[in-house]
Amino acid sequence: MRKNIIVASLVGWAIIFGITSGTFSGLMMFILVGIVPGTDTILSPMQMGALLSLVASLSIIIVVSKRSKTSFERRYSALRERLPKRRFHRI
Repeated sequence: MRKNIIVASLVGWAIIFGITSGTFSGLMMFILVGIVPGTDTILSPMQMGALLSLVASLSIIIVVSKRSKTSFERRYSALRERLPKRRFHRI
């Protein structure tokens, strides 16, 4: 219970800090329009498309690798339990 209260407080603090410092609006302007926060630089649509496709592909690769790893472990853990225990598995 205490841990949940601490986590909720930290999340609330982070949200309030992000709103007051303009972090969320800067992030949304970067994602939607391509304005780099803190500078006058504006990225072209081609650069933003390349950046967003890179981020999307990396997130897809991470999700697929985690999912395949867990399915691999689940599939072969049942197989390992059915196999006989080897007498000389360590030399």
